[in-house]
Amino acid sequence: MTKFVHKERHMGASLLRLHFHNCFINGCDGSLLLDSTCSFQTEKNAHGNLNFVRGFLVIDKIKAKVDRVCGRPVVSCADILVNLVKERELLTSDQALFNSGSTNKLVETYSKNLDAFWIDSCKSMIRMGNIKPLTVNQGKICVNCRE
Repeated sequence: MTKFVHKERHMGASLLRLHFHNCFINGCDGSLLLDSTCSFQTEKNAHGNLNFVRGFLVIDKIKAKVDRVCGRPVVSCADILVNLVKERELLTSDQALFNSGSTNKLVETYSKNLDAFWIDSCKSMIRMGNIKPLTVNQGKICVNCRE
């Protein structure tokens, strides 16, 4: 994961955005990772997401490596994405939040209390990841995140 962020500095923000868009509506179901077919239009290619969400190749590469190391598919594509977001490297400070006005007080609080920032960030990502999660037989572990 670290090598992808170091290779392209905006990848961390892209993966956070991908996680948010994937998990916020129906829970972390991986639906945003699916490619469209001739008979079905997916979220990935919806007007609001087209050319806006990215990082799909990172998910594909990490999923392939995990499957290779484990000898078979053992974790879902959505789980890969959730676990990537849990790495603290993706949650770095953003000057844009301070310049917006409405979030200045929160940014000031977090800048003075880094533990509060990490605790609140972790809680919010976990809460978002728990929105209607698919469990047991409701979901499936895809070999290919795009199908």
